[in-house]
Amino acid sequence: MVYQMTCPYCKREFPYDNGNLDKEISEIGHRILEITQELAAIKASNPAIRRAKEGRRKVLILELGNLNLKIKELKSIRKACDQQIKLFELRAIKEIIRDRYGESEYKKVIDLMESELQAYKLSGQMLHEYTRSAAKSNATSINKL
Repeated sequence: MVYQMTCPYCKREFPYDNGNLDKEISEIGHRILEITQELAAIKASNPAIRRAKEGRRKVLILELGNLNLKIKELKSIRKACDQQIKLFELRAIKEIIRDRYGESEYKKVIDLMESELQAYKLSGQMLHEYTRSAAKSNATSINKL
């Protein structure tokens, strides 16, 4: 679906098509899969073939790094645009409530929404990461949930 987006910083308008972005992310993901399969095949081959394909392996590793950076950038763009779309939807809902039911009902609905979301905000604040002994991986305390 195509949206007309506005940059929150420079206020420039631009079209955003999440279908094209998702398609491009999917294509890059398929190419990454192909590269990893080819690298695995090179690694599984005998030493003579590995030496012969060393140049190709290096090219594939560089391409894999570039593709990972590109997919990371595209996913961050998609996430930011989706957040802005959700914000616009919420603003539209608020305006409809205010126009249709008046300011007093609008304030009641907003207060009700805030009280409903308070539980989610509190549980999000209670999640807490800590490390055990000198472990490298973080673990979330289940007791804090």
